[in-house]
Amino acid sequence: MPKSATYTVAAIYPDYGNPDSQLLLPFSTFSPDTGYAGVTALYGAAKSDLARLASLGEVYASSQLLKKSMQTFDRTFVVTDALNIATLLVAGMAFAVSVSVITLDLRPQLNVLRTMGVAQLQVKAMLTAQYMLLCLVTALLALPFGILLAWVFINMVNRFAFFWVYPMQVSVMVLLNSLALSLFVVLIILLLPIARIEGKVDLRQETPL
Repeated sequence: MPKSATYTVAAIYPDYGNPDSQLLLPFSTFSPDTGYAGVTALYGAAKSDLARLASLGEVYASSQLLKKSMQTFDRTFVVTDALNIATLLVAGMAFAVSVSVITLDLRPQLNVLRTMGVAQLQVKAMLTAQYMLLCLVTALLALPFGILLAWVFINMVNRFAFFWVYPMQVSVMVLLNSLALSLFVVLIILLLPIARIEGKVDLRQETPL
């Protein structure tokens, strides 16, 4: 390959498993005079080595290697998925306790609504709708910050800690599924303290008007 030759960089790509830098050039670059380049066969210098070399050779299909690597890669996230579920449950229980405390503080106001003729089911429905609306707004605000945090981990943390990055793809379906699952869990946990609201009105409580 001539030293004075100039080439145009077509692309820069990240290589996960290669710690060194490398260049990819066409075969014709290495033998421009003959126009022939490439490896067509490997053979031993002595005939006695052919049997030994043949026993060492193994052929793998690229599709099988890709499938095996993806299975191994998915198994590494089993613990992560379990931690996500545990975190969601802990957050849900904390939310249920908070709603229970707030409901106790709102009991005088709820008694006023009951004395005005508002049905108990309507009161519970209004409380559920109020808290679910707050959770929905919080989740919608959390989505862009989650995407930003993922970008920081991929392009900043991985780049400087492990010296490799990978393309970031935002899947709308994954975000919608996560949002729906979170709201469903919150709704189930939210119904527990709201269902315990007593339907009887305690007129002995002093309610400031």
